[in-house]
This record gives sequence, C-alpha cells and structure tokens, in this order.
Amino acid sequence: MGAVSGISRKLGCSLAGLVIGATYALAASPLDQARELVARTVATSTEEERTDLGVMKEKIRSDLRRFLIKRTSRHPLIMPVILEV
Repeated sequence: MGAVSGISRKLGCSLAGLVIGATYALAASPLDQARELVARTVATSTEEERTDLGVMKEKIRSDLRRFLIKRTSRHPLIMPVILEV
C-alpha cells in the first residue's frame, strides 16, 4: 500500500490531497477510512513532528499498518511518500 501526501516544511501542515493505493482488491470504504486515518495522524501531530519527515513517515506507516491488519487480517508493506513543498 502506498500513501502520498504533500507537507509544507515551513508551515508544518498538509497542503496537498492524500492519495492511497493498494496492490490488492480493497473495497472503497476501507480506502476512504485509511485516508481519514492518515489525515487525522497528520492533524494530531505536533508542529515539530510535522516538520520532521522521517517521524511523519513512521507515524503514518505505524497507524496504517495497525488499521489494515485489523481490517484485512494481512500484514501489508506500507510505503509512505511525503512530498516536501
């Protein structure tokens, strides 16, 4: 699963829409919930965390992994990609 988002290093906030893709069949509802989860993860992070791209990638990976294991009973490879704008 891949998650792509744009984050402003200066503002420490998400600027671009979030794109999530899966390599296996996953209903639209869990993908929408995954988008909401990542948006919530970014929104609830401190400003320092949001400006550290490594920390944000790990937080997103951890939250998505936990969510997907519960929803699909699979252990996915998650590759968060954050574009610095």
